[in-house]
This record gives sequence, C-alpha cells and structure tokens, in this order.
Amino acid sequence: NIKYYWLAVWLVAVTPVIIISLLKAKIEWVRNNPIWSWLAVVFFPLAAVSLVTPNFYYSNFLVVVVKNYQAYVNLSNPEDVIHFNNLNASVAGVLLRAPWAFVSGIFRPFIFEAGNIFQACAALENLMLLVVFIVAIPKIWAYRKQITELHIGLVCYVALLSIFLALSAPNFGSLARYKIGFTPFLWFALLAASGILKRF
Repeated sequence: NIKYYWLAVWLVAVTPVIIISLLKAKIEWVRNNPIWSWLAVVFFPLAAVSLVTPNFYYSNFLVVVVKNYQAYVNLSNPEDVIHFNNLNASVAGVLLRAPWAFVSGIFRPFIFEAGNIFQACAALENLMLLVVFIVAIPKIWAYRKQITELHIGLVCYVALLSIFLALSAPNFGSLARYKIGFTPFLWFALLAASGILKRF
C-alpha cells in the first residue's frame, strides 16, 4: 500500500548517491565535485522512473499534477487548501510556483490557518519544525564545504516530495498524511545539524 511516488522520488534521490559513492574511490573529480557529479548521474534514475507508471511519462507528468490540484481545490473548502493562482501544466508555470510549494509542503498549515483540532496539531508540529529549521540553517551554512552526495540526495528527496505533494495534493489534511514519507528524514537531519540531537 506504499504510495508509488515515494519510491519513485526515493530512487531519483538515492541511486546517484550509491553510484557516486562507488565512483569517488576511483575518480578524483567525482570525489572533489559531489554536487556536479550528482547532477550528472541523476539523469539515469530520472529516465528509469519515467517508465514506472503512465503518470510519470514526461508528456503526462505535469498534466497529472495540475489535474490533481484542480480536483483537490474543487473538493475542498477554500480555506483548507494551498492556492496556486493560474497553475498550468508548463515547466515554467511549475518552476515559478516551486518555492512557495516547497515552503507550503513543509511548513503549512501555519498556526493562524488551523481551522480544527487536527489542523492545529499539524500546525503545531510545523511550527516546531520551522524553529528547528531556523536554528539549523546557520550551522548548515558553516559546514557547506563538507557537503557529500548523501546530503544532496536528502535535500533532493525532501524538496521534490514537498514541492510536488503541495502542488498535486494541496488539501491540508491530505498533505499532512502524505508528507510523512519525508518528514522523519527532515526532522532527523535538522535535529542533527542544529546540534539538538547531541543533547539527547
């Protein structure tokens, strides 16, 4: 019963990590350029994932995202969904809305948006996550030169799922359930980066 898109995004994020981990012991350029190496290798899992299901065919993917978005908006109360004005199935249209989708996918609903007890619980968790995120950012920046392919894979996994879940399942209730696929990884990474984890 696992959602197939969790597996698809996991493959895109993890396959380059495994390949680069094997190559960097033999190739110095790969060892010295983890970000560029990751970007070079990620093409192969992206191509493989596009064959998993018709929803991931390149010609269908953004159309499916927009149709899901419109279906959720039509079935939900206006105050219970994330709104992306004039969302369309173009690469430019999705990229322009990706930053807000990223923020919304991780941190919404905000406390002031909670309309019931369930949303209030989700909003409280999101608020705690935001606080830990703010504490962790300066420490992550300080160690930016020590980035590895594993960090890049983690960021890719969280970013892709948060963006496309927010775009295709914008209802706060649905989003709170679906994002359990990436929030444990995000919590662990931020708690470790912030130093909070060491205290326990």
